[in-house]
Amino acid sequence: MKRKALLAGFMAVSLAFSSAVVPTGVNSVLGNIAGSSRVVTYAADPTVIHVEGMDSESINITDEDWTFDQNLPVSDGKIEIENLKENVLYSLSLPHSNSKYTDAKYEFVVSEQNKPTSAFFEFKKIDGKLIQWSKDKNNGAGGLTSNEFTKITVRRNPHKLELVPLNEFEVVYENGSPVEDGVLISIMPNQGVDLNGVTPKGKKIAVSNGKIVPELDIISNTYCEIGFAQNTANSKLVRVKESNVSDITTVHIFVDEDKNAWIMKKPLDYDTKSERFERITLIKKSDTPLYTGPVASESGKPKEDEIKDIKDDKTALGGASGAAVKGKKIKAGNDVKVADIEVVFEDGTKAPDGITLDSFRMKDIFAEPAHYKVKNGKISGIVMKSEEQYKIGFDVKNADYNNYEVVGAYKSKKLLRVYARYEGGVLLKYDYDEGIEAPEEAVSKIVIKKTDGKPSEQVKAISCLINLLLSDSGYQPEGKLPFRLIRKDNNKSKLIYSGDDGVLTLIGEGDVSYELKLEKNPVYKLKNKIEFSFAPDSNGTYQPVIKGYKDANNLEERLTSHYIELVRLDGKTPKGTPLDTGENLASKKYTLKDYKIIYNTKKVAVKELPLKVKSTALKKDIKFEIYNATKQRVEKTLTAKNGKLSGLKLVQGNDYIISAVDKEYSMKNAYVTISSDGKKLLKSKAPYGEFKGFELKKRAKALKDEKQANRVAYKLPVYLLGNNKAKIKNTRLRFISARETIEADVVDGWVDLSLLEDTNYVAEVVKGNYAIDAFPMTVKDKSEYGAKKYVFNHLSCGSVQALYLIDKKMAHKNDTVLLGGDGTTSASGFRFGNGEYTLSARVLKDVKVPELKGKKYMVLDVDTVNMYRVELSPLAYGQFKITTTLAGKKPVKNVYYIDENNKLQKVKFTKKGDKLTFEMNSMGLYNNVIEYK
Repeated sequence: MKRKALLAGFMAVSLAFSSAVVPTGVNSVLGNIAGSSRVVTYAADPTVIHVEGMDSESINITDEDWTFDQNLPVSDGKIEIENLKENVLYSLSLPHSNSKYTDAKYEFVVSEQNKPTSAFFEFKKIDGKLIQWSKDKNNGAGGLTSNEFTKITVRRNPHKLELVPLNEFEVVYENGSPVEDGVLISIMPNQGVDLNGVTPKGKKIAVSNGKIVPELDIISNTYCEIGFAQNTANSKLVRVKESNVSDITTVHIFVDEDKNAWIMKKPLDYDTKSERFERITLIKKSDTPLYTGPVASESGKPKEDEIKDIKDDKTALGGASGAAVKGKKIKAGNDVKVADIEVVFEDGTKAPDGITLDSFRMKDIFAEPAHYKVKNGKISGIVMKSEEQYKIGFDVKNADYNNYEVVGAYKSKKLLRVYARYEGGVLLKYDYDEGIEAPEEAVSKIVIKKTDGKPSEQVKAISCLINLLLSDSGYQPEGKLPFRLIRKDNNKSKLIYSGDDGVLTLIGEGDVSYELKLEKNPVYKLKNKIEFSFAPDSNGTYQPVIKGYKDANNLEERLTSHYIELVRLDGKTPKGTPLDTGENLASKKYTLKDYKIIYNTKKVAVKELPLKVKSTALKKDIKFEIYNATKQRVEKTLTAKNGKLSGLKLVQGNDYIISAVDKEYSMKNAYVTISSDGKKLLKSKAPYGEFKGFELKKRAKALKDEKQANRVAYKLPVYLLGNNKAKIKNTRLRFISARETIEADVVDGWVDLSLLEDTNYVAEVVKGNYAIDAFPMTVKDKSEYGAKKYVFNHLSCGSVQALYLIDKKMAHKNDTVLLGGDGTTSASGFRFGNGEYTLSARVLKDVKVPELKGKKYMVLDVDTVNMYRVELSPLAYGQFKITTTLAGKKPVKNVYYIDENNKLQKVKFTKKGDKLTFEMNSMGLYNNVIEYK
């Protein structure tokens, strides 16, 4: 999660450590009005703080509420602060906009003992005097010190800066169980510091076997954030326990010069080394499973299921046995107080007092279980949600896990599946295949048996929990819908309901085939028959594979990679929110420091790389395309000769895709980057390590045109948003990128495409009475997940499962404004979505325009940036309006863009006050020039 500036990066942390207690009795407090203190202030001269050791750049000041935020230039050995209020907590810091005096390299010294306070310093103005504030006072609550100051000293940070490895760490839930494979953890080093021109680049790594192996070097004694980026799917589902801040999804750590990793206890405190960083612990905020693939709901916690068709005191299949009935049946999802349950041995004797049984709610399986202690042969006080599955027995963390088994437990021998339905009644046995619809079987006692005390063998987990996203012609369907999950080997089934968020959560068993049906209802039916089975992927994790497919590693073959399409029976137009829409709220939080690595230009020469075919050197000349994935452009083509590729130079900190372009030979693309020390060429996808050469193979049949090499064939359904009855015909789509433009007809509701990898395409309708809310569609390689190449939306990094056309009259009705982080520049004319996407605007002072020699002008580079991957996101087609703020209200004569031939091309513009708005048919492809009168 990248932040606004130095203080912003620690904003939540500082709040946690400095719950400021404001002293009373200050002269400016005159009295209470309506229960509130009133502070009287008068116009005054600016407050002056003298600065030693810093002769340029700025010092940032903010107040505790972030209503006051200024960068103060250091001039003539001092800073001047206007309107500094009495008794308000202020913070000084070294902003990331500084190039020399940054928080990683310099620190403040203010106390008489010459004790450093790091690059984060707090104070208050009391009776006109500046008094240092310390978080260490009052047992961590914070308080004023005795240190009055008029001067601060900035000195070089004594902590050693060098590249050090970030070692592997665990990722676990609060109950100690490992986080499931595939969950992406973001590692985000401080982007405001470099070492010899190198700034370590962050990365996302998938959890494997409960661990993260970073294979990443960071700069010692600088902070690094680890966890989930803000506003991503998983950031809404969990918080990180080690953050020490409520509801924060990252933890700040640092690695010292001895290569030991520590949790940062205070903002920018590299001296306190009290807790080693060895793991992150996730505390679940929702019962929704964590996102491990491209299609998972980001709508937060689903509401509880409510089975509306059970309205009397009987089960769904008929009369109850009567054994469990002791009170009124409670509506599904509401709390049920369960009767005391006996705990006995097989011979009927009571279990000894003190034994603890654990109870898990399956919808929130990773939460801490409830614990019930045996007393007088019973457990008491059990409360469960009505008609939901629970497990009760001995958890792996239970002290008696190896000492007892539960008679009748399903496979594990430790946990019994149960549910509750009747107030004051005993438990009911939950049937794995039929759920709550099975005939009721009372569980009035739990029977246990003693074991030999030896470690129990843990049963391999084969239960599979998945989320499926429902679609009503591209809209979220209305209400909760009843589905039936049918087990094909025994034809047993259970009723499950979707949530209010349009997500269907279901649990199945590994190596078993299922069919999913929609129960009869007045509004919908399923568009397609849904049959699938749970099969293990290469990591041993069970995935839902669609019938007819076999590869659980291929995302396209998984049921979770497709919408569950519904068809309306009533023919009405869907209502509600279209899927994959929303305004971009994330754009404002990013500034140049967060993505400056994109604009790196320093190149590193790569040593010769060999070419082989089946371990034999390939002597034929082979052409290679060098594609900079960070800058989203082909940098050059090189030809390998005599079995070696030489002359390769790559920008440090950028990611590359190297592909062979040849009719006779093919090669899997190489995904590479330069190591942080500039000495090695590394693989940027698993299996990681040093990249040492190319392996090619001869094609079974030579291509007629080498341009067909490395293209990705893809087929997508095409729907008309809001009218699934309309058959799409006589429609042609055009897909426009910076590298090519292609066209394709929609045939029987499908469009067949052949696309270049990692290239943004923007679609438009060129034939047919439709429009489309365009977005940058790109093919990304997902081999790190054991999958193939996949189509994604570059605005949100969400998978593209379909294209949705709209009526021409609705064109641009869903457009939003994208605002740059500094607030000076914005773009409109496009639906920019709600992902981690921002606008960059840079003035290029060193770019000269020969056609305007002798005239006054400014060169402006405006880019759209994908912050999930920290890479440019060019949009080759659209009707964009870019508005920027000009300093000094300068009169503008012309606005241009510099085309591919380095020639000026005029564009339309308007100017009002200091706001200049000009039009462009693309974003991120050309620099603009503003000519002044």
